Parts: sequence; structure tokens; C-alpha cells
Amino acid sequence: MSLAFGVGEEVGKDGEVLPVILGPVPAPMVDHCGGSSSKSHISGNALAKILDKHCLEGHNFPKWFQNLKIVLISEKIAYVLDMPFPHQPPGDNVTEEERAQYVKHIQDDTQAKCYILASMNSELQKQYEHMDAAIDIILHLQELYGEGTRNRRFSAVYKLVNTKMVKRAKVH
Repeated sequence: MSLAFGVGEEVGKDGEVLPVILGPVPAPMVDHCGGSSSKSHISGNALAKILDKHCLEGHNFPKWFQNLKIVLISEKIAYVLDMPFPHQPPGDNVTEEERAQYVKHIQDDTQAKCYILASMNSELQKQYEHMDAAIDIILHLQELYGEGTRNRRFSAVYKLVNTKMVKRAKVH
């Protein structure tokens, strides 16, 4: 049985509902990213089922990333892919509002990371589960599978296939 971390809610001291990371909890058994026999792999938001149907395999990164952004926008956490991850907690001389923003960013980033990992095939999950922040995962995936990468690979292979040896040139 594998373990996963869930996202729940907790009422703060001022009555505000805050997201909370739950876990570890047993993860559902899944044949592949397409879902499980009894329940959706990614629960909660109905839009998140888009990610459940379109698992990241690598080659489909642009379409998967587009769907991921839709889900993160609907959850109001897409900003974690644009803002740097705050690696250090705020010091003693910060306001309560700044401390709350830090905590919210960490929680939102964790939720985004859960969406990202849950919508990958198991090989990619193993590669990226150790990364600290959602933005780190996305930047690495863009480097490997982004649109520009595909064009560069095509150009390199095209040049290689169409390379011809000059007549009477020596082969080393």
C-alpha cells in the first residue's frame, strides 16, 4: 500500500478557512493515471479530473501543462508557478500578515505539487517526488519536454540525417 498526503481545511483563529496538509493517508490503488476502479485518483475539484484523464507521460507535456494551469487557476494557487518559493521562514521582525502569506504560499505550493505528482505516470513521480517546490518540478519538465526542446531535437536530428560526407575526405 502506498501513502499520500491529502489537503484538508482548518478554521483559523479569526474564523478564516485555511488549507491544511493531511497525511500520510493510504493512497488509492491506481492502474495508471487514468484513474482507479472505485474512485478518481485526484479528488476534490471537478476540474482536477482533467489531470486524471491526461496523465503526464513526457511527450504530452504542453497539453498536460495547459490543463494543470487551468486546475491551479480554479484553485487560486497558480501564482506558485510564477513566484519564487520562499525557502526560509520569515524572521522575528515580520508582521503577522507577512507570516500568514508565507504559510499560505507553502500550503498552496504543497497542494500544487500534489496535483502535479498525482497527474504523472509512476516513473516521473519517482523522479520528482523529492523536489521541494512545484516551480522546480515545472522548470525541470519545461527544460526536458517544453515546445522549444522538441524543435531543437528535431533540428538536431534533421541536420544529422541530412549530413553528407565531402568527396575524398578522410575518415578518422
